[in-house]
Amino acid sequence: MGLCVLGKESIEELTEMVVPLIANVENMNVVVPEWKDHPVGPAQMKKIAYTVPVKDVRNLSMSWPIMDLHPYFKCNPGHYLGHLVGHEGKGSLLSELKNRGWVNTLCGGQSPGAKGFMFFKVDVDLTEEGQEHIDDIITLTYQYFNMLKREGPKQWIFDECKYFNMLKREGPKQWIFDECKDLSAMTFRFKGKEKPRNYTTQVAGLIHKYSLSEVLSGPYLMSEFQPDLITMVLDKLQPDRMRIFVVSKKFEDKTNIKEKWYGTDYSVEDIQDSKIQMWSKCGENENLTLPEKNDFIPTDFELVPREVDPASLPELIKDSAMTQLWFKQDDTYLLPKACINFELISSLGRSDPVNCNLMYCLFPCLKML
Repeated sequence: MGLCVLGKESIEELTEMVVPLIANVENMNVVVPEWKDHPVGPAQMKKIAYTVPVKDVRNLSMSWPIMDLHPYFKCNPGHYLGHLVGHEGKGSLLSELKNRGWVNTLCGGQSPGAKGFMFFKVDVDLTEEGQEHIDDIITLTYQYFNMLKREGPKQWIFDECKYFNMLKREGPKQWIFDECKDLSAMTFRFKGKEKPRNYTTQVAGLIHKYSLSEVLSGPYLMSEFQPDLITMVLDKLQPDRMRIFVVSKKFEDKTNIKEKWYGTDYSVEDIQDSKIQMWSKCGENENLTLPEKNDFIPTDFELVPREVDPASLPELIKDSAMTQLWFKQDDTYLLPKACINFELISSLGRSDPVNCNLMYCLFPCLKML
């Protein structure tokens, strides 16, 4: 059992309140089951499943079985690789896929299984054109992996990840590691206040995974750069170990199995050996690169002395015919965070039904920026 109690009272007062309530809970000495062998073995690898959804959605998911990475949480190699695969800027996998008009979003990283095993996944939502290029999307994914292998682990990316949560030819690089590490540390130090019920539930579960001194910081802080571990996980992401899941109404005539409980139509096939060979020898793509080093990660959080006290109300600092810019200096929370709000005022969006609908079409595009 794990118990977390959150309150404004002192530790002594909370202890006095809680201990009598749980003192008689018997310790059953239950051992949490652990899977020594991954449930996804050779018989389950090199498979592709097609599923017909109820809604008109289109998704592609690539999955690889990996070892349980929790014992390596101080290095967190899965988060390191997820930080790179999920990058959305220039040279990223998502950027190249979006430029080709095949996907809109991408999510990649480690995924929990149970004690003893995990998965690494790359999930994308497909456009109508994208569902015609599934093999090409997978090819680009492996070309990105190949670029990571060539570049080798980087210390600065690790340091970015360290703050944010918050690959072989050139050898391990400390700078990528450093960026991951620094971003995760900053996220932990300045994380926002959470709902008490959700926070205590989360921490109670973490008690079984971390030592008491690391329960709060364990999921965030990264302190050990171990390039061999990162390379080991990356080497698990091979075509002959993958499983592919495709969801689209396009494959209604391709399914031959009906799921027992929900009646979902699907089919499972072996991935052709020719495709495995193609992905194994796909090389690299010149458009896929590591993200640029982030020069804006702060390391000094000391407050700068102010010559004058901040104004109590927002101040107008720019006023032109087209724009107004207001600013309010934070004098309460003193956190390294900024809140920016944009208000666009135009009568054009409501001038007629066409422009009104165009405005609503614009909203989801802005959210994707």
